[in-house]
Amino acid sequence: MNMQVDKKDFEEIFKNRTFEIPRYQRGYDWKKLNRDTFWNDLSYHVENSKTLFLGTIILNDYGLEEEVAKKKKPTRYFNHAIVDGQQRFTTMTVLFVALREALKTRELSEQDQKLKKRLSRTIEGIAEKFLALQDNNYALIRPRLYGSAYKSKKIKNGLAYFTDPDWEGDFPKEAVEVNGKKRKLTMEFNRFKQVYSDFILKLNEKNNNGDFNLDIDYLLKTYSTLSQAEFIEIVVSNDNEAITLFETVNARGKELETSDLLKNNFFKEVPESKWNTVEKDWDMIVENSEKSGGISRLLKHFYVSRKGSGGSSPPQVLYENLKSLGSGRELILLEEIKHYSDFYKSINGGSQSEFLKQLNFDMYGQSLKKNAANRRHIFSSIELLRSLNVTQPQPMIYSFFETFFKISHNGVSRTNEYSQIKAYPSIFLRQIEYFHYINNGVGERRANDTEKLYQNTAQDFYECDDLSSFKDALKKFYRELKKERDKRGTFVENFCNKLYYGSGSITDSMINYSFHVIERDHKKMALLGKDIFPNSDTTDVSRDHWAEQKDTHDTNYEKIRNLIINDIDPISGESTIDSIGNLIPMSERLNASLGNLSVKSPYEKSQELQNRTEYPEYEVQKEFINKYGQYFKTWDSNNIKDRSSDLANSVFDIIENTHPNV
Repeated sequence: MNMQVDKKDFEEIFKNRTFEIPRYQRGYDWKKLNRDTFWNDLSYHVENSKTLFLGTIILNDYGLEEEVAKKKKPTRYFNHAIVDGQQRFTTMTVLFVALREALKTRELSEQDQKLKKRLSRTIEGIAEKFLALQDNNYALIRPRLYGSAYKSKKIKNGLAYFTDPDWEGDFPKEAVEVNGKKRKLTMEFNRFKQVYSDFILKLNEKNNNGDFNLDIDYLLKTYSTLSQAEFIEIVVSNDNEAITLFETVNARGKELETSDLLKNNFFKEVPESKWNTVEKDWDMIVENSEKSGGISRLLKHFYVSRKGSGGSSPPQVLYENLKSLGSGRELILLEEIKHYSDFYKSINGGSQSEFLKQLNFDMYGQSLKKNAANRRHIFSSIELLRSLNVTQPQPMIYSFFETFFKISHNGVSRTNEYSQIKAYPSIFLRQIEYFHYINNGVGERRANDTEKLYQNTAQDFYECDDLSSFKDALKKFYRELKKERDKRGTFVENFCNKLYYGSGSITDSMINYSFHVIERDHKKMALLGKDIFPNSDTTDVSRDHWAEQKDTHDTNYEKIRNLIINDIDPISGESTIDSIGNLIPMSERLNASLGNLSVKSPYEKSQELQNRTEYPEYEVQKEFINKYGQYFKTWDSNNIKDRSSDLANSVFDIIENTHPNV
């Protein structure tokens, strides 16, 4: 490999050059900790008048400098691609922008004319040397540092906006004009905005007297230290050398480098004519991952959906594993990852319609379109997993649906077995839903206790090529999942000791869900979340205290109520009055219309509700009245505890009797 190695300061590196961040590079991802470390290091060198050394950078000059030197043909600027060093160059560029704006504020208040001239020269020097190429009228020609999408319809690298000499510190909301064209903002642009804001606060920090802590002399020293910061510069002369060197340098990697290396490999292995496709698909993958744990987590999940274990491997190992999936078929692998990213986005935050759309229900979808309850049946399971923040089953769920539809396409839909297998998706998700409700929603188990089972099952599903092997894999999974589920005694104990109103958002959700399980069993419908009981006129359900938290008009019952309030569970520390046994689901509309019902005793309340034509609204309410109506005059702690236990056993019975027929 042909390369040139020199030691240069930052100003020397930028002289007669512009810099492009190539497409195979990751976006800017330095976190606040990285930036604070950089700032503290810089401050130390400024205060002690020391030269700042910032390591090695690798550039690709495309052979132009050597070619021009041979021909002795002068040229003013050479464009270089940054192979390694993008994060440092970008951070320094944004800091130069912030430094320029900070110096402008000092210039306005400074009376010393000589110093004002020095400030003006420094401000102009920052723009000219490090930020932008300008014409004779100081208008922007090209940023000194820019992303590969600078000429596209959106700002992939927002430095094109920040480095404009005419920029005055304002931030747009949707789009900006760069080089005479409107360009859409990206998440990366907003990262630059945050970096700039952090630096400008540090540079414009004021003391208690209202004076700047960082005075003009300090800012000028900061400029000098930055511009003279030293690097070991390595220059290569073509894309192949650059990409290979990038992979070699980053192969020693950190946690976040799996995606960088994989992206780089796509550019390395596919023809240059397909680079636009690679860039477009990769941008979509990254975008789909942004709000759900990031690209590294997505890639881990994708690999698990194929090969089971290995998703938690060190970054370099995971990269090699992923690369092996695409050996000779990189574009196909990229498309597969993009498809998974659509699923990944929808299962982590998509609406019901978005989630079902990503599953591509072609055979199954016709019945879904005609049956709203069936659609809710499918999606309610996903909502339960979301409420508990359980993500471990996601790769297995994806693998299940891939296999389900593969088998469907192989002719099963035209056989008598169609009526049997069409229920597989809802049954499969229901078993996962119930498991995590028992073990993690009500129980104290960790969600990752079953991660190994999910990984192995994902691989089992992926390797199935016919209905028989698919059934075997499902039977095995259901058998193993039941083994891991808490037993009745453990569940009932956790249920009675944990489900107290107001003890946490997850607990409140599990109280609602427990009523939901019973209601769903009666109506054979899948209902969860805000429309947990959709027969009501409202979109939500409240949990009404049967023995009220507030004083009642009934002085005789008030004594009982006080005893309930003072009955504190020794395990949870909660009052029995907030136990699930004292709660009844009620539509918010009905609850609001009752008004002063809250000051009535349980018996008075029951009498009032009898006059309501819409009551009972739910089967859960009807069961409660029929079983406990005789106790309403003396509704006490024992009744509440008995009902908690009854509810727990009823829910467990329903789950236990939900057999997955395979």
